[in-house]
Amino acid sequence: MQAWSEPALGELVAEARSRYDRVLLLVSPPRCCSTALARAFWEHPAFRFYAHEPFDTVYFDRAHPRAALRELLAPLDLDPVARRSAHARGVVVKEMTFQVGPAFPLLLELTTSPVVFLVRDPRLAIRSRMRVREEGGEQPAYPPVETGWPDLCAQILACEERGHPFVLVEATELRSRPDAVLPRLCSLLGLEFDEELLHWAPADGVRLGQLRSRQAHWYRRVLASTGFDPSSEPVPSLEELGSLRPVVAGCVAAYRVLAEAAADGEEGA
Repeated sequence: MQAWSEPALGELVAEARSRYDRVLLLVSPPRCCSTALARAFWEHPAFRFYAHEPFDTVYFDRAHPRAALRELLAPLDLDPVARRSAHARGVVVKEMTFQVGPAFPLLLELTTSPVVFLVRDPRLAIRSRMRVREEGGEQPAYPPVETGWPDLCAQILACEERGHPFVLVEATELRSRPDAVLPRLCSLLGLEFDEELLHWAPADGVRLGQLRSRQAHWYRRVLASTGFDPSSEPVPSLEELGSLRPVVAGCVAAYRVLAEAAADGEEGA
Protein backbone atom coordinates (compact mmCIF):
# COMPACT_ATOMS: atom_id res chain seq x y z
CA MET A 1 0.00 0.00 0.00
CA GLN A 2 1.27 3.50 -0.78
CA ALA A 3 2.18 5.42 2.36
CA TRP A 4 -0.11 8.31 1.48
CA SER A 5 -3.16 6.08 1.10
CA GLU A 6 -3.05 4.39 4.51
CA PRO A 7 -6.44 4.46 6.28
CA ALA A 8 -4.91 6.09 9.38
CA LEU A 9 -4.09 9.14 7.30
CA GLY A 10 -7.76 9.62 6.52
CA GLU A 11 -8.38 9.89 10.27
CA LEU A 12 -5.76 12.64 10.54
CA VAL A 13 -7.34 14.47 7.60
CA ALA A 14 -10.73 14.25 9.29
CA GLU A 15 -9.27 15.53 12.56
CA ALA A 16 -7.60 18.44 10.78
CA ARG A 17 -10.78 19.20 8.86
CA SER A 18 -12.77 19.36 12.09
CA ARG A 19 -10.48 22.08 13.46
CA TYR A 20 -11.32 24.65 10.80
CA ASP A 21 -14.45 26.08 9.24
CA ARG A 22 -12.60 27.04 6.05
CA VAL A 23 -9.50 25.51 4.42
CA LEU A 24 -7.89 27.41 1.55
CA LEU A 25 -5.27 25.45 -0.40
CA LEU A 26 -2.61 27.26 -2.46
CA VAL A 27 -0.40 25.01 -4.60
CA SER A 28 2.34 25.90 -7.07
CA PRO A 29 5.74 25.06 -8.48
CA PRO A 30 8.60 26.84 -6.70
CA ARG A 31 9.12 30.59 -7.13
CA CYS A 32 5.61 31.32 -8.40
CA CYS A 33 4.56 33.90 -5.80
CA SER A 34 2.65 31.39 -3.67
CA THR A 35 4.12 32.54 -0.35
CA ALA A 36 3.32 36.17 -1.21
CA LEU A 37 -0.27 35.21 -2.03
CA ALA A 38 -0.48 33.28 1.22
CA ARG A 39 0.89 36.35 3.02
CA ALA A 40 -1.90 38.43 1.49
CA PHE A 41 -4.53 36.01 2.78
CA TRP A 42 -3.11 36.30 6.29
CA GLU A 43 -4.85 39.67 6.24
CA HIS A 44 -8.28 38.26 5.40
CA PRO A 45 -10.64 38.16 8.40
CA ALA A 46 -11.77 34.61 7.54
CA PHE A 47 -8.37 33.12 8.41
CA ARG A 48 -6.74 32.72 11.81
CA PHE A 49 -4.12 30.06 10.94
CA TYR A 50 -1.46 29.30 8.35
CA ALA A 51 0.27 26.01 7.46
CA HIS A 52 3.40 26.54 5.39
CA GLU A 53 4.48 23.63 3.17
CA PRO A 54 3.57 20.83 5.59
CA PHE A 55 5.01 18.27 3.18
CA ASP A 56 8.51 19.78 3.03
CA THR A 57 10.05 17.16 5.32
CA VAL A 58 8.14 14.40 3.50
CA TYR A 59 10.07 15.28 0.35
CA PHE A 60 13.42 16.44 1.67
CA ASP A 61 13.78 14.23 4.75
CA ARG A 62 11.66 11.28 3.62
CA ALA A 63 9.32 11.75 6.57
CA HIS A 64 6.06 9.81 6.60
CA PRO A 65 3.00 11.73 5.31
CA ARG A 66 1.52 11.57 8.80
CA ALA A 67 4.19 14.10 9.84
CA ALA A 68 2.76 16.56 7.32
CA LEU A 69 -0.80 16.04 8.49
CA ARG A 70 0.27 16.57 12.09
CA GLU A 71 1.70 19.92 11.03
CA LEU A 72 -1.79 20.82 9.85
CA LEU A 73 -2.95 20.28 13.43
CA ALA A 74 -0.37 22.78 14.74
CA PRO A 75 -0.38 25.68 12.26
CA LEU A 76 0.98 29.19 12.73
CA ASP A 77 -1.46 31.34 14.71
CA LEU A 78 -1.79 34.59 12.75
CA ASP A 79 -3.15 36.62 15.65
CA PRO A 80 0.26 38.07 16.68
CA VAL A 81 0.96 39.00 13.04
CA ALA A 82 -2.39 40.22 11.72
CA ARG A 83 -4.46 40.54 14.93
CA ARG A 84 -7.13 38.15 13.78
CA SER A 85 -10.67 38.02 15.04
CA ALA A 86 -11.03 35.56 17.90
CA HIS A 87 -13.96 34.06 15.97
CA ALA A 88 -11.96 33.28 12.81
CA ARG A 89 -11.38 29.55 12.32
CA GLY A 90 -10.06 29.40 8.77
CA VAL A 91 -6.64 28.10 7.74
CA VAL A 92 -4.53 28.85 4.67
CA VAL A 93 -2.42 25.89 3.53
CA LYS A 94 0.39 26.58 1.06
CA GLU A 95 2.29 23.73 -0.59
CA MET A 96 4.78 23.01 -3.35
CA THR A 97 3.57 20.65 -6.07
CA PHE A 98 6.64 18.42 -6.00
CA GLN A 99 6.76 18.19 -2.19
CA VAL A 100 3.23 16.85 -1.78
CA GLY A 101 3.52 14.84 -5.03
CA PRO A 102 1.28 11.75 -5.03
CA ALA A 103 -0.07 12.62 -1.56
CA PHE A 104 -2.01 15.51 -3.11
CA PRO A 105 -5.37 13.68 -2.68
CA LEU A 106 -4.92 14.07 1.09
CA LEU A 107 -4.93 17.84 0.73
CA LEU A 108 -7.80 17.67 -1.72
CA GLU A 109 -9.89 15.91 0.92
CA LEU A 110 -9.05 18.65 3.39
CA THR A 111 -9.84 21.78 1.38
CA THR A 112 -13.28 23.41 1.50
CA SER A 113 -12.95 25.69 -1.52
CA PRO A 114 -11.52 25.65 -5.04
CA VAL A 115 -7.80 24.85 -5.07
CA VAL A 116 -5.69 27.82 -6.14
CA PHE A 117 -2.88 26.85 -8.53
CA LEU A 118 -0.28 29.52 -9.27
CA VAL A 119 1.80 29.46 -12.44
CA ARG A 120 4.69 31.56 -13.72
CA ASP A 121 6.89 31.42 -16.78
CA PRO A 122 9.09 28.41 -15.89
CA ARG A 123 12.20 30.11 -17.21
CA LEU A 124 11.76 32.88 -14.65
CA ALA A 125 10.84 30.48 -11.86
CA ILE A 126 13.70 28.06 -12.55
CA ARG A 127 16.29 30.81 -12.75
CA SER A 128 14.95 32.36 -9.54
CA ARG A 129 15.26 29.06 -7.69
CA MET A 130 18.79 28.59 -8.99
CA ARG A 131 19.75 32.00 -7.65
CA VAL A 132 18.25 31.40 -4.21
CA ARG A 133 20.07 28.08 -3.99
CA GLU A 134 23.30 29.87 -4.81
CA GLU A 135 22.58 32.44 -2.11
CA GLY A 136 22.23 29.58 0.36
CA GLY A 137 25.56 28.06 -0.62
CA GLU A 138 24.04 25.23 -2.69
CA GLN A 139 24.74 24.20 -6.25
CA PRO A 140 22.32 26.08 -8.52
CA ALA A 141 21.22 22.99 -10.47
CA TYR A 142 18.55 20.76 -8.96
CA PRO A 143 16.54 17.64 -9.92
CA PRO A 144 14.03 18.27 -12.76
CA VAL A 145 11.14 17.05 -10.58
CA GLU A 146 11.73 20.09 -8.38
CA THR A 147 10.68 22.41 -11.19
CA GLY A 148 7.25 21.35 -9.96
CA TRP A 149 5.65 21.16 -13.38
CA PRO A 150 5.17 17.38 -13.75
CA ASP A 151 3.34 17.26 -10.42
CA LEU A 152 1.39 20.44 -11.18
CA CYS A 153 -0.07 18.92 -14.33
CA ALA A 154 -0.88 15.68 -12.48
CA GLN A 155 -2.59 17.58 -9.65
CA ILE A 156 -4.72 19.67 -11.99
CA LEU A 157 -5.73 16.43 -13.70
CA ALA A 158 -6.61 14.95 -10.29
CA CYS A 159 -8.94 17.88 -9.65
CA GLU A 160 -10.57 17.43 -13.04
CA GLU A 161 -11.05 13.69 -12.52
CA ARG A 162 -12.56 14.19 -9.08
CA GLY A 163 -14.70 17.14 -10.12
CA HIS A 164 -13.00 19.38 -7.56
CA PRO A 165 -13.03 23.04 -8.61
CA PHE A 166 -9.79 24.95 -9.02
CA VAL A 167 -8.63 28.43 -10.02
CA LEU A 168 -5.52 29.36 -11.99
CA VAL A 169 -3.55 32.49 -11.06
CA GLU A 170 -0.68 33.78 -13.17
CA ALA A 171 2.04 35.05 -10.84
CA THR A 172 3.37 37.92 -12.96
CA GLU A 173 -0.16 39.23 -13.47
CA LEU A 174 -0.82 38.95 -9.74
CA ARG A 175 2.32 40.92 -8.93
CA SER A 176 1.60 43.56 -11.58
CA ARG A 177 -2.15 44.02 -10.95
CA PRO A 178 -3.04 42.70 -7.48
CA ASP A 179 -5.88 45.21 -7.21
CA ALA A 180 -7.53 43.51 -10.20
CA VAL A 181 -6.55 39.88 -9.60
CA LEU A 182 -7.34 39.59 -5.90
CA PRO A 183 -10.98 40.80 -5.99
CA ARG A 184 -11.75 38.33 -8.76
CA LEU A 185 -9.94 35.53 -6.91
CA CYS A 186 -11.85 36.24 -3.72
CA SER A 187 -15.12 36.12 -5.64
CA LEU A 188 -14.24 32.72 -7.11
CA LEU A 189 -13.35 31.47 -3.64
CA GLY A 190 -16.58 32.69 -2.09
CA LEU A 191 -14.78 35.30 0.01
CA GLU A 192 -15.49 38.99 0.40
CA PHE A 193 -12.59 41.03 -0.92
CA ASP A 194 -10.78 43.07 1.73
CA GLU A 195 -8.46 45.96 0.86
CA GLU A 196 -6.07 44.70 3.53
CA LEU A 197 -5.01 41.93 1.13
CA LEU A 198 -3.14 44.54 -0.91
CA HIS A 199 -0.79 45.70 1.83
CA TRP A 200 0.54 44.47 5.15
CA ALA A 201 3.20 45.03 7.80
CA PRO A 202 6.53 43.17 7.79
CA ALA A 203 6.23 39.85 9.63
CA ASP A 204 9.16 40.29 11.97
CA GLY A 205 10.15 37.18 13.88
CA VAL A 206 8.02 34.73 11.87
CA ARG A 207 9.66 31.47 10.82
CA LEU A 208 8.18 29.38 8.02
CA GLY A 209 8.34 25.66 7.29
CA GLN A 210 9.84 22.67 9.04
CA LEU A 211 13.29 22.89 7.41
CA ARG A 212 14.21 25.86 9.61
CA SER A 213 17.70 27.22 8.96
CA ARG A 214 18.08 25.21 5.76
CA GLN A 215 15.58 27.44 3.97
CA ALA A 216 15.24 30.54 6.14
CA HIS A 217 16.85 32.67 3.43
CA TRP A 218 14.09 31.67 0.98
CA TYR A 219 11.52 33.74 2.87
CA ARG A 220 13.42 36.84 4.01
CA ARG A 221 12.11 38.99 1.20
CA VAL A 222 8.44 38.06 1.49
CA LEU A 223 8.45 38.30 5.29
CA ALA A 224 9.99 41.78 5.08
CA SER A 225 7.55 42.86 2.34
CA THR A 226 4.62 45.24 2.69
CA GLY A 227 2.77 44.23 -0.49
CA PHE A 228 3.22 42.79 -3.95
CA ASP A 229 6.23 43.99 -5.95
CA PRO A 230 5.68 44.30 -9.72
CA SER A 231 7.65 41.82 -11.77
CA SER A 232 10.55 43.32 -13.71
CA GLU A 233 12.81 40.34 -14.35
CA PRO A 234 13.73 39.62 -17.98
CA VAL A 235 13.12 36.10 -19.24
CA PRO A 236 16.50 34.34 -19.07
CA SER A 237 18.16 32.59 -21.98
CA LEU A 238 18.35 28.80 -22.04
CA GLU A 239 22.08 29.03 -21.41
CA GLU A 240 21.35 30.55 -18.00
CA LEU A 241 19.34 27.47 -16.98
CA GLY A 242 22.25 25.06 -17.10
CA SER A 243 21.45 21.37 -16.77
CA LEU A 244 17.72 22.07 -16.57
CA ARG A 245 17.58 23.22 -20.19
CA PRO A 246 16.31 19.83 -21.51
CA VAL A 247 13.12 20.02 -19.43
CA VAL A 248 12.33 23.69 -20.01
CA ALA A 249 10.48 23.27 -23.31
CA GLY A 250 7.90 20.93 -21.80
CA CYS A 251 7.42 23.19 -18.78
CA VAL A 252 6.96 26.27 -20.97
CA ALA A 253 4.44 24.49 -23.21
CA ALA A 254 2.32 23.54 -20.19
CA TYR A 255 2.66 27.04 -18.75
CA ARG A 256 1.40 28.71 -21.92
CA VAL A 257 -1.76 26.62 -21.92
CA LEU A 258 -2.46 27.29 -18.24
CA ALA A 259 -1.54 30.99 -18.41
CA GLU A 260 -3.96 31.46 -21.31
CA ALA A 261 -6.69 29.76 -19.28
CA ALA A 262 -5.90 32.03 -16.31
CA ALA A 263 -6.06 35.12 -18.54
CA ASP A 264 -9.42 34.00 -19.93
CA GLY A 265 -10.78 33.63 -16.41
CA GLU A 266 -11.42 29.92 -16.82
CA GLU A 267 -12.16 27.77 -13.81
CA GLY A 268 -11.58 24.04 -13.70
CA ALA A 269 -13.81 21.08 -12.87
